[in-house]
Amino acid sequence: MRVSSRTLGAIASIATLAAALAAQPAQANPSTVVATISGAYDACFYDTPCLVIHNTSGGTLTNATLDLLGYQGLNAGLTAHVNLGNLPVGDSTFIWGFLPSISGSPFLTNYDFDDEYGQTSNDPRCVINVGLCSFTGNFKVAFNATESGGTFNGDAVGSVFTPSQNATGGFVPWEGLTSDGLSEAACCDVHSGSIGGTLAIIRLGGATVPEPATWATMLIGVGMIGALARSNRRKAALA
Repeated sequence: MRVSSRTLGAIASIATLAAALAAQPAQANPSTVVATISGAYDACFYDTPCLVIHNTSGGTLTNATLDLLGYQGLNAGLTAHVNLGNLPVGDSTFIWGFLPSISGSPFLTNYDFDDEYGQTSNDPRCVINVGLCSFTGNFKVAFNATESGGTFNGDAVGSVFTPSQNATGGFVPWEGLTSDGLSEAACCDVHSGSIGGTLAIIRLGGATVPEPATWATMLIGVGMIGALARSNRRKAALA
């Protein structure tokens, strides 16, 4: 049977998509929880987000890192890598604009980063500071570290979360942005320090964030599969 180049391309895309999905970190058993991450806007420092890592592992989380991947608005495709160092038992707080050892895009880690673009939007939700309102965009966060001491000495630990996909099961605007990445909206750019919630549960096993190119390949693959399906339906109808 002769196979068309379009069909071969669709098969290759399906294989790429399957490989990308398989590369996602598996959820460990809840009994292996070693820490949690909570987030709050304006609670740690004025007008900027912060993360608090609650280390309950009984040991030090060494070589802790954050990998950020923007997936919306002006942040889409931007990446940043942050070395957090060694986190002792208890709470460690990290404030945007004061993060240590950063590489990659500065926008994702700036103080009051949602204002950095300064691009006015006509969205009616921009009611706080229209001059700085923009579709900045949220980002995915991957946390990784290695346990030293405690029950899981030498084991890798990690977690991946976004404002929408997190431990609360709902949207947590810890970055001061709306769910679609808009800054300076009344819902989220508040100055009471009350917006926050548990964003991540850190378990045994490392965590990875797919590269922007991987996401693009997956989207192209899905598009090709859809186009092939539509073509087959048309051919069947003509037959």
